[in-house]
Amino acid sequence: MLVKYLIKRWPLVAVYLVVTVLAPIVNANAALVSGEMMDLAGAGDVSGFFRSLGIFAIYFLVHGGLLFIIQSIRIKIISCCRRDLKQDMFRQIMSADNAFFSKPDSGFHIAAFSNDITILESKYFEAWLEAIEAVLSLVTALSALLMLNKVMAVIIVVGEVFSLVLCFLVRRYSMFRNKVYIEKLAHFTQRIKDYFTSFQMIRNYSVENQIKRRFSRMNQDVEDSKDAADMSLSFVNTLTMVCNSMLKFMLCAIGVILMIKGNITIGIVYSSYRFTDQVVGPMHSLITKINSIESVKSIVSRIKHISNASRNEQKQEDVVLDAPATIELDNVGVNIDGKHVLDGTTYTFEPGKKYLIIGRNGAGKSTLLRLLKRSQEDFEGAIRINGKDIHSFSYSSLANIVSYINESVSLICDTVRQNITLYRDIPEEQLQAVVKQVGLKVNLDRVVRDGERNLSSGETRRIEIARSLINRASVIIYDEAISTLDIQTAYSIEQTLLSLKDQTVLFVSHNFSSQLIDQYDQIILLDEGKICGSGTHEQLMETNQYYRNIMSIKNG
Repeated sequence: MLVKYLIKRWPLVAVYLVVTVLAPIVNANAALVSGEMMDLAGAGDVSGFFRSLGIFAIYFLVHGGLLFIIQSIRIKIISCCRRDLKQDMFRQIMSADNAFFSKPDSGFHIAAFSNDITILESKYFEAWLEAIEAVLSLVTALSALLMLNKVMAVIIVVGEVFSLVLCFLVRRYSMFRNKVYIEKLAHFTQRIKDYFTSFQMIRNYSVENQIKRRFSRMNQDVEDSKDAADMSLSFVNTLTMVCNSMLKFMLCAIGVILMIKGNITIGIVYSSYRFTDQVVGPMHSLITKINSIESVKSIVSRIKHISNASRNEQKQEDVVLDAPATIELDNVGVNIDGKHVLDGTTYTFEPGKKYLIIGRNGAGKSTLLRLLKRSQEDFEGAIRINGKDIHSFSYSSLANIVSYINESVSLICDTVRQNITLYRDIPEEQLQAVVKQVGLKVNLDRVVRDGERNLSSGETRRIEIARSLINRASVIIYDEAISTLDIQTAYSIEQTLLSLKDQTVLFVSHNFSSQLIDQYDQIILLDEGKICGSGTHEQLMETNQYYRNIMSIKNG
């Protein structure tokens, strides 16, 4: 799947392949010249020896230059692949369904951009390129060796096959240990994210020591798994070096015997000895790189999961409404784990009107409102906006029609201005008008710190309302967004929403103000997933006992 990033950089890869072919050819010629030097030295040809030495020096320098070029191009290719992969991953996540971050947890996505990318750099992209290098070097070295002497070539190949079989069996264990480490590292990153985002809760319940102990155990577990992976790899490398040394010893011993019998020269023995590294090194490197690529299958699966996160919007339209939004709920039902959260809900929200939705916890209020943003996709019945099914709208179109505000306001570590505009080009006059409209009295150039600790809850809510007004959404949903605010701030924000002339407002709160209750066009009562009453305050006080009970409690 990720090979496409290498193919995408085919011009660089093509140059890389050409240089990679040249390097082993030059190295093979250097080995042949070195053998010739030995024969000339044995024959007492001093001038011929120094001539071959000069040629060898040239080959040596050229080979070194080619290796540097290969490494430079490899670094550039990997850098491009890493950048393209992160760009694609981020773009896919930004285009994902609303529920994507809940399965799996977002901590694993953070790990994908940090740990996983770093691991893929060396164990996937670099491994693929080095595997290609190994194949080209191996083919070149074996071809040159066969032309030099078939007997020595057979000895090297037979010894290398035995070595590979032995090392391959051990490498399987090494690959397994590396896979275990990668998985534990991902879980470790997830836990760190959880602890950092829950710091205030941890401090609130004074469980720092318990968290420290859990961290210590996890940290030890991760380091132990890394040590096991490194030790297994170290054993494989040691075994490889021992097998390589034994092969060289056998090659020299058999070569000397053949030389004594007069079958070969010392130059052939020496060249064969040099070719050993050119065969053994690439052969073992190839197996190592294949195992390396295999060991990151779990990471590739996570990356594939992210790559498949993009929403399928081929049948959805980017729609600009030519009239204020009318939202119709037609026999809408939602079933979660066998429970009817919504049961046959039918209602029409008319443009510009202000609605207060009241009900017990679990009555289905938030589920109903999430349907209007398609945060909840599975439901029975139909939802239509100006007569069109809600699934026919693209997410971007829906964002321009409906703004959803809940208790949690997400702020970016940037200025208040950028938190309102969200990096869009908004005219200053429009921005200032919206800021004044929502009553936000904060310097727009103030930088929001991580955790929003330099803004009050009321200010963060007003920033969110300003965003929705900047977006000029037809419908603003306010889902329990003032439940944690003080009475005065909550009253002020509710009053601001009721004063909006053009927007439809769907207001859900247990903390609604009884002083503003008369300003709502409709009050909707939800109980056990069903609408059990709707009307104005006066109408419901006259006809609905459930509503009278609520207001009796509300007014003390």
